Amino acid sequence: MKILKAAPYYPPHWGGMEVIANYVTRGLRKRGHQVKVVTTQTLKGQPEIENDPDLYRVPITFRVFNTPVSVKACGLIKKLAQDADLIHAYAYPVFFSDISAHVASKAKMPFVLEWIIDPRQALAYKESVPAKLVTDFYMKVQGNGVFRKANAIITLSENYRRYLVSKGLPQEKIEVIPCGVDTELFNPKVSPVDFGDGSEFVILYVGRISSQKGLDVLLEAFPEILREHPDTLLVIIGLCDQPEFWRKVQFYMKNVKDHVQFLGSISQSLLAKYYKTADLLVFPSRYESFGMVPLEASACGTPVVSTFAGAVEDLTKKVAFLVEDEKPSHLAKSVNYLLSNDDIRKKMGWRAAELVTQEYSWEAALDKYEATYQTCLSMRR
Repeated sequence: MKILKAAPYYPPHWGGMEVIANYVTRGLRKRGHQVKVVTTQTLKGQPEIENDPDLYRVPITFRVFNTPVSVKACGLIKKLAQDADLIHAYAYPVFFSDISAHVASKAKMPFVLEWIIDPRQALAYKESVPAKLVTDFYMKVQGNGVFRKANAIITLSENYRRYLVSKGLPQEKIEVIPCGVDTELFNPKVSPVDFGDGSEFVILYVGRISSQKGLDVLLEAFPEILREHPDTLLVIIGLCDQPEFWRKVQFYMKNVKDHVQFLGSISQSLLAKYYKTADLLVFPSRYESFGMVPLEASACGTPVVSTFAGAVEDLTKKVAFLVEDEKPSHLAKSVNYLLSNDDIRKKMGWRAAELVTQEYSWEAALDKYEATYQTCLSMRR
């Protein structure tokens, strides 16, 4: 098959959507498919992760909230679609999916939409009148049309499939394809890193520094954690894409800065070592379509404390602690309990690694992608 993928972001920009797009692209190529990817340029100072002649980067003309808009993407997607069997677009953010839907419709070719998360679940939608107005306007004028044009809509969990059905999408169009995890990279045999500060415990946070991911909840809970376990280090890995939220984070960090290390963005191979080093991963996200971070940490045998967020619940309810709300005191109580019980943490880590190996395989995911593509192509005949 000749597949054209359109993604608003792509590695070295590491997020759930980018990880999925990258692994699926590489896996499909190994299976003999030709896959071309159109995405935006890397951020300043970020090198390409590989020399890929079928990776096309376009400049961002402007942004609307987190959506990169690129004038050059329009012509490039239209040109590359001429030599493709189908188009597979990733959203949210949108725009790249909008252009892909339009091009596919005009060319009468199959269009697959992978809807990673809905902007109507975002905090900005709930808390910002302008964001709500823009999102509602987009869905009414454009977004619902993109759904209609899609031959298949891929989502990451049963939980999210039910959400989309509740929004009026036909159930028969929606394919659930959970993420896999690269167990060659993320596994219990990974070598840990040495922090060199002699802390008794290491708590790890991995994710964007944004209101969605809930780092503020963890930082609010951290003084209570330190009261019970004063020799604890909190390591934060991720980039900030919300300057306002970064100021909020800095305010909370003020009183605990001697117990916090902020590392920014790091490579996936180094990330695996940090997972392995941590005594506990805390994932306080407010909403997720899936949640790659708990899956990766679990693959390394690292116990997880998580909120009820998207498919994270499907994963962690079998192996980890779930915090039912956003109260920092409840999060601190769960973290303190686990830090005080080494045996429970070890059992959680072992069960988590076993679960990932058994149930979250990229090969199984690739089988489902191929089947979805074939079904869409058969509709064309």
